Amino acid sequence: MTAPHHPGPVVGLDLGGTKIAAALVAPDGTVLTRRTDPTPATRGPAAVLDALAFAARAVGAAGATAIGVAAAGVIDPATGTVVSATDTIHGWAGTALGPGLTARTGLPVACDNDVRAAAATELATLPGEAVLLYAAVGTGVGGAVAISGRLLHGTAGVAGHLGHLPSPEAAGLPCTCGATGHLEAVAAGPAITAHYRRTSGEPAPSLHTVAARAAHGDPHATSAITHGARAAGRALGGLANLLAPHRVVVAGGVPHIGPLYQDALRDAFTAELMPPLRGLRPAPPLAGADAAVLGAAALARALPRPTPPPRSPVMTPRRPASPLTALTGRLIVSCQAPPGDPMRDTGTLVRMARSAQAGGAAAVRVNEPEVVAATAAAVDLPVIGLWKDGDTGVYITPTVRHALALVDAGAAIVAADATARPRPDGSTFADLVAAVHAGGGLVMADVATGDEGREAAAQGADLVSTTLSGYAPGSPRQTLPDLELVAALARSVEVPVVAEGRIATPEQAAAALAAGATSVVVGTAITAPTALTRLFAAGLTP
Repeated sequence: MTAPHHPGPVVGLDLGGTKIAAALVAPDGTVLTRRTDPTPATRGPAAVLDALAFAARAVGAAGATAIGVAAAGVIDPATGTVVSATDTIHGWAGTALGPGLTARTGLPVACDNDVRAAAATELATLPGEAVLLYAAVGTGVGGAVAISGRLLHGTAGVAGHLGHLPSPEAAGLPCTCGATGHLEAVAAGPAITAHYRRTSGEPAPSLHTVAARAAHGDPHATSAITHGARAAGRALGGLANLLAPHRVVVAGGVPHIGPLYQDALRDAFTAELMPPLRGLRPAPPLAGADAAVLGAAALARALPRPTPPPRSPVMTPRRPASPLTALTGRLIVSCQAPPGDPMRDTGTLVRMARSAQAGGAAAVRVNEPEVVAATAAAVDLPVIGLWKDGDTGVYITPTVRHALALVDAGAAIVAADATARPRPDGSTFADLVAAVHAGGGLVMADVATGDEGREAAAQGADLVSTTLSGYAPGSPRQTLPDLELVAALARSVEVPVVAEGRIATPEQAAAALAAGATSVVVGTAITAPTALTRLFAAGLTP
């Protein structure tokens, strides 16, 4: 038997649409510490990754050797990326889950679909050639299938998504995936609650409210619960006829509402079975509520660790010439959004980068490792990565740790503050440059003055950008592009000069090239609808 990659304690994280369950798990499977936190599902991927990192630290990540994540959505275990997802977690599709969590914790991270991870725990208790049908009914309806002792991933990792089977009971009802008539639209917890509200005309904030009313004899509540349960039972019974499983497991929060649900599901399930399978009954998971976190811990020990998504050929060589050549005389689009902006989620920012490529951009500039990784996988352009940590002092890629996380995520060029201000970890800009070069990346120095640009070039920067002119000490506040600084740097450094900051029109971009810039970065004027709307709205105010 192959020895586990991480024989010490590991952290298991179960990420669902409403909660994050975390546990520190010993090598023998004993749960050492545990906690549960709400999922910030409406706040976007960055907030969810922050919450996962917080939960991991809270259960003892400092004493762990790796993290496993059982996550909602279609997950690529090899890259740790969310390939596809419903919008239960806003903007979750495209999130670089593994790289993003590694950047926040410093630990290797293995990922897979949450239900598949939980099913792995169940499968380990069955004979080697077993067939397993595993369903999880909660905020959504998920599933996993094992044939001959092996869990199926299928094309694009989609195998097992039982919630998106057609269901007669869901006819005409919209599903979270965008289609209609799928099982999840009638059998998931929110769907049962919605069914009750439709038929009773009464408000109900949650499934627990519906269950409580059913317990007190409310016929609409009873009907809503049994309707969803029968739909799930019929679907599972049909699948059992197809697969002839040795075990059928029904997990998740919805079955916990009690016998009313469980009995209706079981009766509908058995009514569908062919005679040779009549003895088969759905059962709860043997590992109980810990199934998913234990499965996640097993991922951390056994599955391949996530690697960054493949970079485009121009990003592969150490110290590549081609990214710089590709930038000459061209436009770089900054695809970022400030905290709290509706555009600030990974999927939206990746689509923004793809739009920039379609419009003729030569490169994109993006913030945070998870966005860098997702963008590098989605566009055939050099990705200039930065990591804004804070909002005062040196906060654009402030430390060597931040810079290397960007390289690992797939940045061809790392943008970092190269002003004369002290760095928070006590390192120098030269230290950061050396570390990025050793990792195979290039460095763009963001400066505010000519002296800083010349010093950054002397310390090994591959490009110098006027990003911080007008924003950092030593440079005057301005409303227009600092073309004087562009010209001064073009005359005094040997590396390419990038014009960035307050470039709002094509004419200003052309003027920056005429002043000596090698390329031009434009952000707000292209990718900030909130700021642009505010500008127009203000212009119409008397």
